[in-house]
Amino acid sequence: MHDLDKIKLRITLLLFFAFIFKTTAEPIAIKAGHLIDPQTGQVFKSKIILVEGDRVSEIVDSLPEDQTHKVIDLSDFWLMPGLIDMHTHITYSTPPNLYHAPPDATYLQQSTAYRALKGLKNAQDMQKAGFTTLRDLGNNANYADTALVQAINANLVQGPRIINAGKIITVTGGQSHNISPEAGQPWEYEFITANTPAQIIESIRQNVFYGAQVIKLVVGDHNYQYSEEDIRVFVDEAKAMRQPLTVAAHAVSDLAIQKAVRAGVDTIEHGYEISEASLKLMAQHGTTLVTTEATLEVVSVLSGHNPAAIEGFKIWQKEHMQRFELIKKHQVKVAFGSDMYFDFADNDRGRVAKNSVYVYQSAGLSPLYILQMMTVNAATALQLPKQLGQIKSGFYADIIATKNNPLDNIKALDDIRFVMQSGVVVENKN
Repeated sequence: MHDLDKIKLRITLLLFFAFIFKTTAEPIAIKAGHLIDPQTGQVFKSKIILVEGDRVSEIVDSLPEDQTHKVIDLSDFWLMPGLIDMHTHITYSTPPNLYHAPPDATYLQQSTAYRALKGLKNAQDMQKAGFTTLRDLGNNANYADTALVQAINANLVQGPRIINAGKIITVTGGQSHNISPEAGQPWEYEFITANTPAQIIESIRQNVFYGAQVIKLVVGDHNYQYSEEDIRVFVDEAKAMRQPLTVAAHAVSDLAIQKAVRAGVDTIEHGYEISEASLKLMAQHGTTLVTTEATLEVVSVLSGHNPAAIEGFKIWQKEHMQRFELIKKHQVKVAFGSDMYFDFADNDRGRVAKNSVYVYQSAGLSPLYILQMMTVNAATALQLPKQLGQIKSGFYADIIATKNNPLDNIKALDDIRFVMQSGVVVENKN
């Protein structure tokens, strides 16, 4: 048998076994007491969700008479699509003893292998907390994020769907400050320095080669920052890929936000100093704002439990959250991001991430608005609006269930009893 014939035979066998596996996988029928559509806020009672493989095949009123599905009874629960965290750093955990040290200290003390393993623990905690999709935006040492994604996708370990950015691309200095000339360039452990259009293109291609699925750039954490023309190079190169990538721009100042939006990025990360003019611009361009609100718990730890810092944060946060009136006025799409990268002795990453959700409710945003941030809005920003963010025929079977109604109080997410991702039951405490 010639080599070409052997290759053809192997491909045929692989396709055959893939077909057999797909057609013999046990179908599942979920009895849903209350099924929430986050797009509209409608709640459908007593539905049956039929799951075939990794997708929802159909939603019906009753089980088929000749059904052979495994039945999961969630008649007493509130079901909704799996949550999406659009801004996290899953393999980066700042230990308590390094809270006040520069981030470079963490980079130098933790290997890529350690970071991948820690990322797995964090990712699994996030998944059990209801987050079935994460967009990981950098700080992954030497591509620990790609190793984690590969292990999950190969079914070596259990974990959420991760859309990873590889290394963050920045101007000289990364997000570090006050580095001595003798120290070299320690930020290169986590970032790629790209100051010219040619370097920007090279850095994007390096990231894609090593497994990045989204491009993350920092518009400017220094006195110097990328120009609008520079950012357009990012966008053009990312979109020119055979499988186009979205572009996420870390932009805090209003000037940085406006440049990034005009250049065509898909999402603005943080946007703390955003003006009404920039919100109008985002609405015109269809740019999503990924908000990353800190919690009092995080600020308390970071400040060393300093009373003055805590009180100052409370005042700032109250004023800061008022911008949501302008966000809603101009109908800017907002997606949820936890921006969590801290270790807490008494809280895992999933619970800490969800704590930041409750900041929005305390600021007066409705539970439905918050749920939309974490589902349909995020799915649209990922350019996966027909696969994620809702429980519908043809969508991934990412389903979570709570004991109480999250549309009454978003804190119902504290008590998640069931998690399914891509048709696989991860958690079932009903």
